Amino acid sequence: MDEFNGNMMSGHVNEDHEFVLTNIKHLNTTSVFDQEQLEALSQYLQSQQQKGEICTMILNDQLPVPLQTDEVATLVNEMEKVMQKMKG
Repeated sequence: MDEFNGNMMSGHVNEDHEFVLTNIKHLNTTSVFDQEQLEALSQYLQSQQQKGEICTMILNDQLPVPLQTDEVATLVNEMEKVMQKMKG
C-alpha cells in the first residue's frame, strides 16, 4: 500500500491501483476512486475554479464541505500527485 498524506486529503493506493480516500479537510470518510474517476473529479474541480464557481463536496452522503478557491487548488494539486502514484 502506498500512503498519501497531503494538506487537504489523505488515503492510500491499494493493490488494485485505486485511491482509497480516508480523510478530507480533517474529516474522516472512505471513498474509493479509480484513475478515471480521480481524473474526472480533478478536471471538474479545475473547471469550476476557472469559472469562479464555489465548490461543495458532500461527504458520507450527508455532510456538505465547502471548498474555498485556494483549497480547490491544493486539492487538485494533491490529486495530481496521487494519480502519479497510481500510475507508478
